Order: sequence, then structure tokens, then C-alpha cells
Amino acid sequence: MSTSIAWCLQSDTVSWMERATQVPLFLIFLIAASAFLLNGVRLILIFYFFARCHRQEDSGLQELSQPLLQRLNLPSVRILCCAVDQPLALAWGFFRPTILLSRWMIEHLDSQELLIS
Repeated sequence: MSTSIAWCLQSDTVSWMERATQVPLFLIFLIAASAFLLNGVRLILIFYFFARCHRQEDSGLQELSQPLLQRLNLPSVRILCCAVDQPLALAWGFFRPTILLSRWMIEHLDSQELLIS
């Protein structure tokens, strides 16, 4: 065994080879942490928007969506409408799926564009 290898094995310092195996793990952790952080910011912004938006259920769209949901064998979806003067469509919910559409979308799109059948 050469003296440099013996020195690396006995030394308390971490060799470059050990660092090279730790860098990918650190990068994966960094990517996952930033994804959680950005998702948290996104959720805060969504809750802020929903607090300012007046929502109401739209029974016309609910009835229009039922044949499509039955044909695709999907659970019922709650469709909400909010008073925003620009195109906006959001979907959320795992256990209670919900779709939020702006009044602009409902007024400017026909039924074929709202629910592709």
C-alpha cells in the first residue's frame, strides 16, 4: 500500500472521491427542497386569490359536464364560477375535484370549447 493511500485512509479529511459521491445526493435534495418551496408559494398565491374571488356554483356547466364525465368514467366534478374579466381556469382537488372558471371564459367560449366532447 502506498503512503498516499494509507494517508487518505487514516486522515480525518474527506477525500475527493467521497465528495464526488455526495454531490449528486445534495443536488437531488436541493431540487426537491426548491420544488417544495415553490409549490408552497403557489399554494399561498392560490389561497390569496380565492380569498379575493367571489365564487358561486354554475349548475348549467355542471349539467353540461355530466355526459362527458360519465363517458370517461370519472367522478363528479364541482364547477365554480368567479367574476374575473380575463380568461382564468384552475383545477384542484384530489378527493373533491373542482374546476374554477372565470365569467369571461363562460361568456366568450361556446359549449363545445368549454367541454370538449
